[in-house]
Formats: sequence, structure tokens, C-alpha cells
Amino acid sequence: MENVSHNRPVVQPPGETQQCPVCNATVPVLRGYTTWCEQCGWNVKPYDPYPPRNVFEAKYAELGKKLSRQLLERMRDEKNLRPALTPGLIVAFAVASLVQLLTLSIALFGVWLLFAGYCALFILGLFCLVLAWALRPRIPKERKDGIASRSEYPALYRLADQVAEAISAPPVDVIRLDGRYNASFWLVGWRRKRVVVLGLPLFSILTAQERVALLGHELGHCVNGDVTRKFAVRAAIDTLVSWHGLFHPGSIWRGAGRYQGVGGLAMIPANLFMLGVAQIAKLWIFALVNLTWSDSQRAEYLADALGAKAAGSAACVALLEKFYLRDVVNMTIDMVALNPNSNGEDLFAELRRCTGQVPEREWARIRRSQGLANSRLDATHPPTAYRLEFMHAHQVLQPTVVLSEADSQEIERELSEVSRDIQKSIVRNRLLIIG
Repeated sequence: MENVSHNRPVVQPPGETQQCPVCNATVPVLRGYTTWCEQCGWNVKPYDPYPPRNVFEAKYAELGKKLSRQLLERMRDEKNLRPALTPGLIVAFAVASLVQLLTLSIALFGVWLLFAGYCALFILGLFCLVLAWALRPRIPKERKDGIASRSEYPALYRLADQVAEAISAPPVDVIRLDGRYNASFWLVGWRRKRVVVLGLPLFSILTAQERVALLGHELGHCVNGDVTRKFAVRAAIDTLVSWHGLFHPGSIWRGAGRYQGVGGLAMIPANLFMLGVAQIAKLWIFALVNLTWSDSQRAEYLADALGAKAAGSAACVALLEKFYLRDVVNMTIDMVALNPNSNGEDLFAELRRCTGQVPEREWARIRRSQGLANSRLDATHPPTAYRLEFMHAHQVLQPTVVLSEADSQEIERELSEVSRDIQKSIVRNRLLIIG
């Protein structure tokens, strides 16, 4: 399969057909869509839209390549789809506590050095305190932008509450709306408020039941036992990633710029020391990945099961497929942004039109790409093919929550005002990127 740089799909020049560069088969060319070969699979998945962002996700994805199939086989046959406390989780919490204890020890050591009475130790003490501050546990802050209040969006919150009740989850505290083609769930602030973030480009193209499925999956993270969302473990992971990024020198020897000659040689011992510290952090990250991977991946399957319980399995499968329309969405945003007669307010209508007219050949490519073992929504999700197989094994034909046409229209009316502002923001940001 050909890889493409810059995270852009391969779109061939307009034409009726072209020859596959791998097997020489004649393949159709559709303007604006990825050209691919159904015979040999060339260009089915031309690039990875969600590469690992740090050393934790890289290790996570690496472990997933080895163990994902085994976990699926267990989950496919499991009857009790509930979170459970495992020995691995207990050890993970212990390791996470040790990481935070190390940060606290650095801070206390820095305080002791400050009062040791020596100038050189005073400077070292300040360094320790600055380092401890940089590596402190960070609690996700509650953002004020894009908040949809209960008073202004009663129908949207009513749907969220119905979904939460259906899957035995606590009600959401805050719903935020933004311009991403995504959705997410967060625990924020010292009070650990439950926040669901809905990206309107995605939410706008979903059917009523697909919206229920999306909320079911995201709210499922309240009750699916995902250990990586627990504060102690998440804080330890973030601290270790910070350690690794802060100390990793990049290379032992830099033979250019100000590090030429003797200066470069003098930096080698310091770089070796920093690399050693970075590798220690990497080993701890590897330990946490091994301890949490199985339970975290299991939690994602449980979130899928909860989404299916709320909306039905068919809606969950359709929702997964629409996540793979990102290229169509980006192409539509570019088209609207570059249209001099558009002010951005028709963007979501255009997204619904374009995603509703995706040719069957593109859907065939998407479904085939979903079947690849390395195809997943991001580094921390199970392979999409395995998620689909899991949902097939645990089919839910009758949804618990059915969004009526009247309620769906009321939600559309509530979103109409904020949609205009978000659409303009998306177009404005896209124009800045395009230049």
C-alpha cells in the first residue's frame, strides 16, 4: 500500500479510469475521492489520520498489534459486559502513586536545599522546585468556551439524560459544542465534572439514532471502568510523558551549529545522562501500558456495548462508518471556505449534502479500510474491524432510546444559533491554514 505524506488522501486527476501501479488493473477515478484498487487493495488506506502523538500512545499501539485479536476473542464470547477490578489495575494504581511520590520527593528535596545555607545548593533547590512544578499532576481545566447550558438547550440535555438513564450512567454536567469532526468525554476540575464535547461538523451529519449512539458511547465512559481516565493513573501517564519529552536529547552527538567540535563532544556526557533519565521514564510508561492496556481496551468495547444498548447496534455501526468521512468533510470545508460567495453559514447544510451523496465506491473503500487490522479511530481505540465484530456478536436490535422527529427538530432549532458562529469559525480557521 502506498503511503502519502502530509495526512492528505491520494486524489488522482479527473478522468474515467487509470491503471493500478501495483497490479496493473484498470480502476475507476472519481473526482474528489481516493482512487484505489479493489483487486490488490492499493491505496485503500492511503495514510494514517491518527498516528500516535507521544511515547505512551506509541507503546499502546505497539502492544495493540500483538494482543488486540486475543482480547476481541475474549470480549466476543463474554456474557458479563461489566467493568471489573483486576490485579493489573491495582498494580497500575500503585505504580501511578510511586510516580507522583517521586515528583513530591523532588519538591521536598528542593525545599530542603533552599534552607541548607549554601548558595550553590540554593540554586539547585530552585531548579528542583521548578522541575517539580513542571511535572506536577495536572487536572483538566473546565473551559468556558462553547458551553451549551441546560436552560438554552433543554432538548439536547433531555436526550443526554435519557441516554444516561438507559445505560445507568450519571447525568452529564456540561455539554460543550465545538468545530471538530469528533466527540469526546472528559472529567474536569477538582469536582470532576462530567463533560461531553460534541463537534458540530460530525453531529450535524448524523441521523437521530446515530446521535443517540454517539451520546451512548461517550457517556458510557462514565461507567465502563476505563482506568486511563482515573485521575491517579492519567496524571502519572502525563507526568511520565513530560519526563520523557523534557529529558530526551534527540541525539547523543550534534555535529552542526553551535555544537560543532569540542562543544559537541562536551555535550555527549550530558546527553547520555538525559537519555538515561528519558529511558527510565519510558520503562515506567511501558509498565503502565502493560498494566492498563487490556482493561482500557475492554472499556472501549464496553462503551460500544452501552452505545448499542441505547441506540441499537445498527446505529452504532453507521456511526463508526461516518467517522471515516473525514476526507469528504475536509474537502467540503475547503470548498466552502474558498467560495467567495459563501459567508460560512451554509457549511453544515453543505456537509449534509456532500456526505449524503458519497458514491458507493467510496463507501466500499471505507468498509474495506475498516477491515484492516491497523485501521482504528486513534491509537487508544481497538481496531475498527474488531469493534464491528464485537458489536455483531452482541447485537441489540431494539434500542432503549428512540429520538422522535419532534425532539430531533427541537434539537436542530436549539443548535441553529450557535451553528452559525461555529461555521464561521471553522471557515475562518481553514482559510488561515490554506493561506
